[in-house]
Amino acid sequence: IIVTYYLKSQRKCQNMASEDLEYNPFYLALQNQFFNQLSAAQEKCFTICIPCSSSLGQTTNFSKAFVELHILKPSPYVQGQYYATDGSDGILFNIKLNTIQIISGFQERFATQIIGEELGYNKKFEQYRFLVIEQPLDPNFKMPSSNDDQDSALDKFKPFETINECYDFLFEFPEHKEAMLEFDKGIYTFLTSYVVVIGYLDHAAKKLRSLAENCEKHILEINNQIITDRRLTDNLRISLESYVLNQVHDQLLKVISKACKNECIQISKKCKDNLNIDGKSLRLDSKFCCPLNSAIKVIKQLDTYNTPLQKAGCLKKTIDTVIADVNAHHRAIDDGLLVFREGQHKEGVTITSDELISLLVIVVIRSSCENLPNHLKFIETFHWTEFPNSEYNYSVVTFKASLKFILSETFDQMMKPLIEPVSLALEQVDIERIVKKKLKKKHNQDDDVLKQQLKILEIAFSVADGEIGATYLDQEAGAVSPEDLVELAILTYETENEVGEEAIRVAAQLLRSAAMRGNDQAKYSYAQLLRTGQGIAADLPEAANLLTELSSKGHPYAQFALAGMYLKGSGVEQDYEAARSLYNTSRSNGIAAAATMLGHIYRQGLSVEQDLPKAINYYEEAAKRHDVDAHISLAYCYSHGLGIDQSHELAFNHYKIAASQGNVMAQYNVGTHYFSGNGVTADFKKAAEYFTMAANQGFPYAQVNLGNMYYNGIGVDKDIFKAKELYSKAASRNENARQLYEQVCNEIDNQENQ
Repeated sequence: IIVTYYLKSQRKCQNMASEDLEYNPFYLALQNQFFNQLSAAQEKCFTICIPCSSSLGQTTNFSKAFVELHILKPSPYVQGQYYATDGSDGILFNIKLNTIQIISGFQERFATQIIGEELGYNKKFEQYRFLVIEQPLDPNFKMPSSNDDQDSALDKFKPFETINECYDFLFEFPEHKEAMLEFDKGIYTFLTSYVVVIGYLDHAAKKLRSLAENCEKHILEINNQIITDRRLTDNLRISLESYVLNQVHDQLLKVISKACKNECIQISKKCKDNLNIDGKSLRLDSKFCCPLNSAIKVIKQLDTYNTPLQKAGCLKKTIDTVIADVNAHHRAIDDGLLVFREGQHKEGVTITSDELISLLVIVVIRSSCENLPNHLKFIETFHWTEFPNSEYNYSVVTFKASLKFILSETFDQMMKPLIEPVSLALEQVDIERIVKKKLKKKHNQDDDVLKQQLKILEIAFSVADGEIGATYLDQEAGAVSPEDLVELAILTYETENEVGEEAIRVAAQLLRSAAMRGNDQAKYSYAQLLRTGQGIAADLPEAANLLTELSSKGHPYAQFALAGMYLKGSGVEQDYEAARSLYNTSRSNGIAAAATMLGHIYRQGLSVEQDLPKAINYYEEAAKRHDVDAHISLAYCYSHGLGIDQSHELAFNHYKIAASQGNVMAQYNVGTHYFSGNGVTADFKKAAEYFTMAANQGFPYAQVNLGNMYYNGIGVDKDIFKAKELYSKAASRNENARQLYEQVCNEIDNQENQ
């Protein structure tokens, strides 16, 4: 089964990840007590509505009638209308604009918001839908009343991630006292009588697990609240595991340290010999060559933790921090026109598992984390429950891979510099060389002019590094015109792909200097850097001031960018009316994207009455002027019948136009249309082609879907190793990919061991 997820673009919608279906009581009931109804709905491609957990409270028992009310079959008479599957055809619903409304069957009219959608494919590869909704479809449903104590108890339903949560949970129930006393006695006997021996750690783990499971059985016999809810049962198990291992940790770790002694010695030596290791020495792309100090600080706390939950949590936090550090180093510019070139675009960084492993190697070595083998062995041997989510398992697997890399690699050759050291930083040498070549090619300038510009560039480096004040640059820059200074800034900025963010930092200083001399192009570009925080500390109010000045002069790009700030309330007070006015002016001045933004405003009713036909008109205007986002928006509206007759064929056509212009979301959607045969004849090979386009741009859902196609041999030759590669690329950004990557790795290992 290939599953695709997408987020509806209304204001009240939220990410599906925030509603974990695995713990939704209604979804669990469908999977268990009402599995036959669920299977029939999937086979017939009915729509399955899942009330979000918060609307159900602690309700876990559902009637057959309640379930049938939430499984909807399409009306054969009116598109967009659905009947409940209770057999009466008396309860009729209308689904439109992310809202489900009761038309008949109840005395009162009732409506609820759709907050998320999940598409699936049954065994025949036919599409069906899950809709996560704000409230149950029964207007007479009343969530069990709750007092303050019950409200606070709801925290027990989320997966535990800290030792304090585990302890609080175990001792919150007075009826647990007797079971916990027996548990403590068993732990005391283990500490005083059991001898942990190298080679028999698995036996010690079985002994401790048996103690925890006996306590769990005792608690479940006396606490009905826990036994009726899987979330509480999962939390009970992880709490008992953490409780016992927190107490016996030191005794176990002494033996593990002896078992892993040789590995720890090797790691210690590698750390001491390679403390200066960095991304460049591991031949990583420049976008990954950034300080990882925050991640190093996190991993250094590993020795302070006692339980598998704590240790794996520390590894997960380290990976999260590495990814955050890399993305902070390579910030994406948010929506709006970009700094220098219309149509230029920068995506957030996609980190494959192989690249992540290399980054973790740097973190481990520079933090001198010589005890990592001990902690991984502890988790591997003494963790028998389920972690809060698959990210914990992925983190452990990835750190194991980084450990293997460190132990198997010789870093001497890697640590040799690619070029001999020079007196100037590598980035400065490269930028000067590239800029000099471009200037000479562009203007065929004489050596004196080049020397003057390169001198200014060298001073800009010193200012960016904080070695001298900006005043000195402003004085020297007076030797060239503001236009020449802007040109120098642009050429410097354009070396970023080859050199890294240092180029943007230097360009920012050149732009600032030119902006002070009144150059409007410099003011606009410098404002964009201030707005996004690229190459310089973000200053939204100052960016708004510069864009306001330029907007008053009729600068269409500044009008567009300033409208976006008013729309979001970034650096200015949020003002939808001001945003609409600026977008309209920018549109009149030739910016097609402004018409698209006006379409969004009327589609969502921001400071104006919602007007879907008017929104469609704006989208069509922008689409005729080749705005990609307009085609995406029209495709969505045609797909859902928003302000226009529903047409999957026209939706497909607009997605295909946007895909031809390189839009990754459009490429992905064209792939899903070809796969499902929605609006076009189903064609698995073409689906694979478009998923490949999107996957090559780092879109994780496309990577997962394409990986599934390679795994199953659908539209492509079956190739489990290609599937593994694709899952690996998506794993750092997609939880489903993490799970699939682990599964396929285990499958490959099992095949190799046979």
